[in-house]
Amino acid sequence: MSTRHRTVLIAISVVLAALATLVGIAPSQAAPATTTPTVTGDSCPRSVPSSALRDGSGDIGAFDLCKQAVAAAATTHARRAIKAAFHMLGAPYACNGVGRTAPFRFDCSSLVSRAYSIGAGIDSAGSNWASSTQDMVPWGGSALADWLTYVSPSNLRPGDLVLYNTGGATYRHVVMYLGNGYMLHTGYCGDVANVTSFWGFNGGAKRTFLVARRVILPGQTQHVGPVATDSAGAGSGSTARPSTGTAHSGVAAFTGNFAPGAKGPMVTSIQKALIRHGYTIPAVQSGAVAYGAYGSQTRDAVVLYQQENGAHGAARAVVNRALYIAITGWKPSSAGGSKAGSSASTTSARSVSLARVLSRQIAAVKIVQAGLNHAVGAGLPLNGKWGPMTAAAFDQFRREVMHLKGASATGTPGMGSLRALGRSAGFRVTA
Repeated sequence: MSTRHRTVLIAISVVLAALATLVGIAPSQAAPATTTPTVTGDSCPRSVPSSALRDGSGDIGAFDLCKQAVAAAATTHARRAIKAAFHMLGAPYACNGVGRTAPFRFDCSSLVSRAYSIGAGIDSAGSNWASSTQDMVPWGGSALADWLTYVSPSNLRPGDLVLYNTGGATYRHVVMYLGNGYMLHTGYCGDVANVTSFWGFNGGAKRTFLVARRVILPGQTQHVGPVATDSAGAGSGSTARPSTGTAHSGVAAFTGNFAPGAKGPMVTSIQKALIRHGYTIPAVQSGAVAYGAYGSQTRDAVVLYQQENGAHGAARAVVNRALYIAITGWKPSSAGGSKAGSSASTTSARSVSLARVLSRQIAAVKIVQAGLNHAVGAGLPLNGKWGPMTAAAFDQFRREVMHLKGASATGTPGMGSLRALGRSAGFRVTA
């Protein structure tokens, strides 16, 4: 080969290398094709990245978790949105909102709104995919989106959206409830969309429950079927019902009717109970206004409660004895309150042994479940079955009430943690 030919070939190879660099192809090999995962509401995914299944959800598996959530969802739209959300697992978090409209990148609100848009065909957030959670709450003057409705915590079903104050803004974070003690969300820069333990309704600082919403179109039928059970198997056949008369500890005794402008411990009890039931009082919840003053936002919450649950008296916004009992669960014979939730009747003057809990005796597990409902607002069915939902709630109690970390905050209950729950919920623990 002549010198001239060699020079030409070298020049050609240099040009090809340069072109390859421009299009991202090495001279010796083609770049591997990259594909964006397809988000669909057609079926539950058979596999998802392991990093997206947390807090023991990997032991159940994405397919079974998805299937159980779909079976217990309240609407057809929720069923398809759940499937779409499971296909989103593993997607990178859209840090500071950058890339939140990309095919496979989400922040918390774009994840749930796009799940409903892609999976169920509900354009739930407009062209910009819900730039915030403002249309999920009556906040800052923006109207509640017409595709959302209030749902009480006691009637929460898979596919429902739960909003929290996680710091920095009153309504900061939204998750999709899945049942079985889990939720689906994405939370911070560097994170991925994941399944993790449900935070419940008493998560403490930076996990303050605010309100729960259900995506339901006008005239849409809701499914009245079995709710997700606390085992990996089929539904129990029971149906979650709203419970607005549940008694809670620390409720002030009713001493007389009160209306807007009133102040005192009865107002505080009403405000805390309304928030616990999912009604929003933004100024109080953000800390801008202290508990105990019956202002306009508290009035709005009381009136909304009356509209949705029966007036309990003809006068709007006037809290009479019947309305006070319905909202707070106060019982005249309890001298100002009793233990919260179903634990009031289940745990009162009851005792349980660690051995019976560890052997999964139904009566003993029911007492623990009622105690967890009281202590961390777990919303457990009192079915006596120690499944993933009860285990996750017990772990939540150890993390958030006992402030344990790492291995100490998970696994089989011990005498110390069971006694701590008993002290919190009002039952006695024996050896």
